[in-house]
Amino acid sequence: MTNTGQWADAEAVRAYRAAVSKEVDSVVVTRSVGDVPLLANTPLGKTLLQFRIYNLASHQRVLLRAMQEGRGHFTSMMVA
Repeated sequence: MTNTGQWADAEAVRAYRAAVSKEVDSVVVTRSVGDVPLLANTPLGKTLLQFRIYNLASHQRVLLRAMQEGRGHFTSMMVA
């Protein structure tokens, strides 16, 4: 446990919590508005894409982010 409540530097606590929150948001794949096509928000699209939504969201959240972080990080994420 990091026990950030007892840290003396408030700026360090804020930066640490922001970094952890960003990492958790990228690792835990949850669908957001920009992760799926507009078709997926219609009744027909929900029916057709009900089992593909996770794949689309995962592609947007994990794969594209890893590609932006560089070749070494991308390779290590694909292997892991």
